[in-house]
Amino acid sequence: MKKRGILLTSALVMLFATTGVNAATSEEVSDWNTLKTCLQKDNVVCKLTSDIEETGETAKFAINNENVTLDLAGYTLTLNDKGFLRVNDGKSLTITSSTTKKGT
Repeated sequence: MKKRGILLTSALVMLFATTGVNAATSEEVSDWNTLKTCLQKDNVVCKLTSDIEETGETAKFAINNENVTLDLAGYTLTLNDKGFLRVNDGKSLTITSSTTKKGT
């Protein structure tokens, strides 16, 4: 009976160790280039710490990663009329605002 308990415990430890559940990391961003770098990561929350406006040709970006969240945190992200954030097939982008008041 003791042997069976040890085997069951070992199996459970191996099961939980290999499930691959990853908690999202949070990164604060205040400019377009830092935001683009953040958006290139898996399991990340990119949280704005200021308004970001990108009016150049670099205002085009594709999400190629899993579990990406853009937290506006009460700030705005403004792209020019030709700018976009594209989410590629099988990938995900969640846009939230953890607060409606800037700086809190």
